[in-house]
Amino acid sequence: MIGVVDYVNISVHDYDQTRRNNIFGTYNPKDSDYRDMIKILLDNGIKATAISVIYNEIYNFKDWSDSFIKWSENIGFVSLRFRHNVYSDENKFLDYMMQTVQEEKFYVMEQDATPDSTWYILSTKSGFLLYFLKGVIDTYNVSPGIEFVIHDDGLAYADFNKNTPFDEYKFPIGLIFDKIV
Repeated sequence: MIGVVDYVNISVHDYDQTRRNNIFGTYNPKDSDYRDMIKILLDNGIKATAISVIYNEIYNFKDWSDSFIKWSENIGFVSLRFRHNVYSDENKFLDYMMQTVQEEKFYVMEQDATPDSTWYILSTKSGFLLYFLKGVIDTYNVSPGIEFVIHDDGLAYADFNKNTPFDEYKFPIGLIFDKIV
């Protein structure tokens, strides 16, 4: 994957081991597991981003996200990505995003709003990146080639819904194709 993959997203969902176990169910990665994964990736020139899908209301989001950022940096992630679960309360996610954007400890590097998504890239003074993405559940429908998923069957797919196995992927790697509506 050297020279093909720049970074990977690793589903974490919560920095707290107990809450993470409740989300994952039978798969219970520990902090040391994440550190080991990231070391292997970094040894191969690949950076890792922690991902958390926000699917319910979070009590005191600011404290939770601050703790999550600190945990992510300690583990070795270069960034943390909060994504809106399209089946949950969109307004609450937008509230979390806007309150974070207004915090003085972050500065907005990029922002965009398209017909199917809204996103921000924020940075701390130390250079740690924080992403917020509200939008499409399956990026393959909008931007094929931007996301590959290793599913529970251990196989790679070009989409979240396992419609396109990686071996059948036909677009050139390294390019982004935005669907025009």
